[in-house]
Parts: sequence; structure tokens; C-alpha cells
Amino acid sequence: MKNPRSYSLAFLLMNAISVLYSLPLTAAETPLRTVADRKVDIEHIKLDLSVSFEEETVSGTATLYFQPFDEITQLTLDAVALDVRAARLVSAKEEEPEDLKFDLTESSLTVTFPKKLARQTDYQLAIDYSVHKPKAGLYFTAQTEAAASNLVWTQGEPETNRYWFPCFDHPHERQSTEVIVTTKAGFSVLSNGRLVSRTDLPETEQVKYHWKQDASHVSYLVTLVVGQFEVVDETWNDIPVQYYIPPNRAEDVARTFGNTKEMIAFFSERFGIDYPWEKYAQVVLYNFSSGGMENTSATSLHDGTLIDERASLDTSSDWLIAHELGHQWWGDLVTCKSWSHLWLNEGFASYCEVLWDEHRNGTDERDYHLFRESSSARSSSALSKPIVDRHYEHPTGMFDVRVYPKGAWVLHMLRRRVGDEDFFRCINRYGIEYSFNTAETDDLRKVFERLLGLSLERFFYDWTERPGHPELKVKTSYEEAKKKVRVEIEQTQKWDPFHFPLKIEVWGKEDQTAVLEEFVTEKKGVYFLDLPTAPQLVRIDPEFSLLAKIEEEKSRSLWVKQLEEAPSIVERIRAADHLAKSTTTEDLKLLQKALQDDAFYGVQIEIAQALGNAKTKEARNILIESLEHSHPKTRRAVVDALRQFEKDDVVIAALEKKLETGDDSYNVVAATISALASVRQNAPLYKTIELLDRDSHRDVVRRAALESLGYCHDPRALDLLLQWTGPDKYHACRQAAMEGIVRYISENKTPLGQQKQIVTRLAEYLNSPAPLTRRSASSALGKIGEGARSTLDKLRQMANDDPDGWTRVRSSSAVQQIEAANNSRDEIKTLRDDIEKLRQQQNELDNKFEGLEKP
Repeated sequence: MKNPRSYSLAFLLMNAISVLYSLPLTAAETPLRTVADRKVDIEHIKLDLSVSFEEETVSGTATLYFQPFDEITQLTLDAVALDVRAARLVSAKEEEPEDLKFDLTESSLTVTFPKKLARQTDYQLAIDYSVHKPKAGLYFTAQTEAAASNLVWTQGEPETNRYWFPCFDHPHERQSTEVIVTTKAGFSVLSNGRLVSRTDLPETEQVKYHWKQDASHVSYLVTLVVGQFEVVDETWNDIPVQYYIPPNRAEDVARTFGNTKEMIAFFSERFGIDYPWEKYAQVVLYNFSSGGMENTSATSLHDGTLIDERASLDTSSDWLIAHELGHQWWGDLVTCKSWSHLWLNEGFASYCEVLWDEHRNGTDERDYHLFRESSSARSSSALSKPIVDRHYEHPTGMFDVRVYPKGAWVLHMLRRRVGDEDFFRCINRYGIEYSFNTAETDDLRKVFERLLGLSLERFFYDWTERPGHPELKVKTSYEEAKKKVRVEIEQTQKWDPFHFPLKIEVWGKEDQTAVLEEFVTEKKGVYFLDLPTAPQLVRIDPEFSLLAKIEEEKSRSLWVKQLEEAPSIVERIRAADHLAKSTTTEDLKLLQKALQDDAFYGVQIEIAQALGNAKTKEARNILIESLEHSHPKTRRAVVDALRQFEKDDVVIAALEKKLETGDDSYNVVAATISALASVRQNAPLYKTIELLDRDSHRDVVRRAALESLGYCHDPRALDLLLQWTGPDKYHACRQAAMEGIVRYISENKTPLGQQKQIVTRLAEYLNSPAPLTRRSASSALGKIGEGARSTLDKLRQMANDDPDGWTRVRSSSAVQQIEAANNSRDEIKTLRDDIEKLRQQQNELDNKFEGLEKP
């Protein structure tokens, strides 16, 4: 008989693994999120503050003008870590202010009135307070080599302005505001609305600014910026248009912001609503924690927004500028009533990017914008949660692909459903009806239904109330005898069918065309189109009007025709992706020709990516031959695609030559540095150090060099990376250095004991006042995994209560990564122990069997 030992050990191993991976996954149910009651109507907030850079303190008085909806004896405001000295009540009937009792908690301020306040009566509540180094909402940035001056800037969304002034910090409360700030002479102050006055105070070497926002807006849109700027002034229809930029960058204003006034005019005309505020300012801020923030009439932008001459070759900030400007209508003029309906802000602003691309650059750019957004809109988070989500854990969790690209796609599909004229007529009415007010998704739906007589309940159910999107399999074939095209449409997603219109065009010879326009409601359907000759081109959703994953089954000749002649860039991209999967010489030659000859760079980019994914020798050679392509964005895509060919000497030689000869594009140079290190799986220390001396837009070249140091096997590379995590470095370089450290640990298999010093250094940055630094450090520690076990308690605490929402998200993810790494190690150890025990038991059994077999 055969020895049973191998079977028993294998069975134990398989059974243990099965148990490990069949354990149920549980998640705590988040509560239903609804809008809270408003006990008072806050009509106006006046902030009279002093800002001290030396003490990193803001102090002064917040006065809230309000009317109770009903009689009240107490009022609770959102206020975090404010040092409140006094609270006073003033009413129209009482001339003398009345001192009030108040209670502070970690997150609120409650004032108690000596007697009931009358309903629908005007009152003023004055609160004297100060705040030192706020943990969120308002940030002090010291002047460094990277930062041109001392700065104060605020970021209130979603709910962090409560960290620097008391308010009702939720999106369904609107009020007018004014901000009066006294600070050091030589500094500028920017806030919402119009500048009432600027007063020099020579006796104290200070300056006082008075800004007033007369129309109502929500608390998270209140802004305060203090710094030293060059200010460039323009006007649009007598409205001031201003650009606040760091010193010595005035020459970059025109190439960066040159389209702003045209955008204001375009959106005003497109929406039928003139720009609604008293000015439009854009301020560029060092170390800003977001890409941009649509504060009413005064948008804040990250420091990479400014474009120098070389960067302008293949970089534009138009999409960001259009997004934040679009918010001045959608988000500021009309604000989502709760975070559950955030897409009414972000989806609209994201679609403003699309509208601007269409207006300025044409339909190809619009469709490519939508194509890129469609990939994000169909990603995992959009599959698991609906756009309108009433069970979010924290407002920050709503700021994902559902409300940005998917929200934009919902508007695009709605536009295609009703037509341009009716779409913009309804958008105009929605904007007018809810101006200076808040709205929910049903409000938008009802405007469309009322004006057009349509029932859009199913549309909004499919696209905003349920997760996911259609996944289609479309099969086309030609029945020669019947002269008919057979089209089979199947929705393959596991959930219920979506309802949507789908257009299919089939082109035959001599301008013969058959069109199917079907409103799909079932999981599967078969349709027939009359066509005298065999199809030459089959076009599925030719106007790119449906957010869906589409898989086509049709003959190779139809794919070739689609690559070569389809009018839509999206159709040509789909054809390229399909043909690249065949990896035949014939198909790769077709792609090589299209890579050079297609009229649109976006198609070229996607072809390069498809060739990289093919990973064949022929695909590699095509990419290498295209390294000097005429379009810089295509060159970058070609370089990125070559990353797929790890340790390929031919690719290494080609990339080394490319790096030596250089490129006019910063982005191509940076991509070459990164790709070379990735393909080579190593980075020569001294050559990489030389690259750290190269300046570039957003430091893309330096960042690529830092990340490449992670592939270096010289310990001095680690020392250099640790130096570049320092607070005196540009924040994007600090992040790149941390990513490089993670790579270094992985590539060099650094022992756990040696990781301790690295982890200790990175853990220090978890206490940084800068959100960007805390986020980067959290992410790096999570990727390190098991070696970062010592930081788990701190990361758990940050995941629960860090004031910056994105830091909470990153910290939570880091905790999961570290715990998973630890659990895997523990599980493997347990499995090995169990196997060893079984081995011992098997040996004992073998010994017993051997004893029984002896004569």
C-alpha cells in the first residue's frame, strides 16, 4: 500500500486554508443620516479677529445674528477647542448686552439664556474667544525655502470651520457673513464678498481688512487667507476678477488663468444665470490640503495650479479652474441640503469641466474626458454604494468617485435623454428656484418632470439610489439569407436590470445604414435590423451616452474597420483595446499605424497602454520606436507602457538613451526616470542623486527621482530619502520620499529589526499640523505593514478622531493593512504549527503501523 502521509498533510493544508478564507466578514451598520432640526435661523455671522503669526493664534469676537423659530432657553453651536472667554446677548428691546452662562464640550458651545427668547425676534449673540494652533479648519504655515511667506488659510469643507469660529456647521444653514481681520502690516487678507475697507494701523504696525458677503451661503464656504501675495486685477462685466499668487510668479498668471473670464461668460450664458457674486478671486496657496476649494467668491487652489512656460506644453489647470468656478453656481448658489446629496455639488462641478472642454476644445476632448471619467465612475466604490447615500460613516466618505465622475455622468445621460435645449432649460429653472437655498436630489428631478412632463423616477432610481451600472454583452451577426443584422443585448451584472435607451448603428456598403434605438428594460433581448449587405461597421452607443461596461462579440474585420474609420474616438479606443489582446503580428501592425496616424492624442495614449498590456516582443518594439512621438502626452504614455517590461535589457537601453537625450516635457522626463527604475528594478545612486537638482513644475522630476531611490540597494539611498521627508521640503517631495522608503524596504527586504528606526521617523509625522503630511505618513506606514505594528495604537486613534477627514480615511486603511500583514504572519505560523503537530502524529502512526507489520 502507498504511504498515506502525503495525503493527510495536503488535506490538512487545504482544510486550514479553506477555513481561513471562509470566515464571514462583518461590518458595523452605520446609522441613517438625516438633516437635523434648526432651532434658530442664523441670518448673519460677523467675525472681528486678530491673527498673530508669532503666536499662531486667532482671537476676537464672533457675533451671530439670529431669529428663533420657537421660544428657546439654550442655543448649541458647533465649536471645537475654542477658548471662549465670554458670551453676550443683545436684543432689539435691550440696549445693554447681557452676559450669558455657557458650557463647552469637546465639540460644542452651549449658551444659556436667563429667560426664554421670543420666536421670530431678532437677537445678536456675541462670543469672545481665541484659538491657538487649530487642529483643523485654519492652518498656519511658516515661511520656508519652499513657502514664499508665512500663511494662514482655511479649509471648511466638509465640517471643519467649527475649529476656528462658532457656527451651525452644516450645509442646510445659510447666512450672510463678514470678516474683519487685523494682522501684521505687509500682509494681504482675503475673504468672501466685497472689500469694504482696508486700513493701515501704523502705530501698531498692523493692517485691518473688512470683507462683507451680503448674500447668504453655508458655513463651510467661509474663507480666510492671510499672506504676502502679488495681486493681478481684471474685471468681467464690472465684477472684479482677481488672482492672488506667490511673489515672483506674475508671468505665469496669463497662461494659467487666462481663460477665467471666458469661463465666467460661458457658464453664465450656458446656465442662463449671471455669475452671482460680488467678485471672483482665485488664490494659490502653499501646502493647501485640497486641489481646490470653492469658497464663495474666493476659490483656494493648490500651489501646483500655476503653470510655467515649459509645463504648458502638456499641462493645463483649466479643468481645475472650471470645476471650482462651476461650484460658484452649483454648491455655493445652490447647495446640497445634506452630504447624502453631495453629488448636486460635485457632480455638477465635474460636469462643468466636461462642458468647458466641449466648448473650448471640441467634442473629441469632451468624449475623452468622459471616457476617462467612466473608468473611475465604474470602479469598486461605485459598485457597492449609491450616489445618494444616507448611511455614510463620516461626510468625508461621500467625497469619492460616486459624486464626482459618476455624478457628472448622470447629468450627461440626463442631457442625452432629454436633449440639449430642454436640459439647460431645466438646469436654469432649478438654479433660479433654489438660488441662495439648499436642494435635494428630488428637487432636481421634480423640476425636470414639471417642465417636461416626463416621469424620471426610474432614471433617478437607477442612477442615484442604487449602486452599480449596466454591464452589457452585445453580439452582432449577419444573416445573409434574410438580409438582417442580428443584435443580442444582455445585461450580465448580477443585480436587477437597468432601464436605459441604447442606440446601435450598423453601416453597410454604399452609405447603407440601419439604426436600432431601443429602450432596454430586460436582462436579455434579441433585435433585427434590415441591411441589404453585410455590415462594414457596427457602432454601439455611437454618441457615448451610456455609463456602462460594454463587451462586444463581432468579427475581426468589424474591429479593424472600427479602429481605422469610426468617427468617435471612444469607438477607436475600444477597437484598439480589443485588437491588442490578440497579440498577432497583423493586429499589432494595425495598432502601430494608428499610434502614429490617429488624429487624436487620446486614442494614441490608449493604444500605447494597450500595447504595454500586451507584453509581447513586437509590442515592446513598437513602443520603443514611438519614444519620440510628436505629441508629448503620447510620449509619456509610451514611456509609462514600457514599465510593463521588467528587466528587459532592450527597454532599459532605450529608456537610458531617452533620459540622456532629454525631452521638452517635464512629465516625459519624470515618467522616464520612474519607468527606468521600475524596469531595471534598481537605481544607480549617484545618477539618481544628480536628478534631485532638477527643478520642474510641481517638482515632478525630483519626485520621480526620490521614488526611484526606493529601487536603490545602497543604504545611503535610505538616508537620503529620510532627509527628504523633513518639514523644510516641498510637501509633494516629502510624500515621494515616503513612497521611496516603502519601496526601499520592499526591494531590499529590510529585516523587521532594521525597520524600527524608519518607522519611528515616519511615526513622528503623524503628529504634524499639516494634513498632507499626516496623510502621507499614514499611507506609508500602512504599506510597510508588519514592521509598523508599533504605530497601530496611534493610527487607530487617528482613524477615529483626526480632525482631517482624509487623514482618518488614510489612517483607517493603514490600520487594516498592518493588521492584515500581522494576521497573515500569525495565521501562517499557526498553520505551520498545526502541520508540524500533524506531522508528529503521522510519524507516531507510521511507527505503530511499522510495528504491526513486523512478523
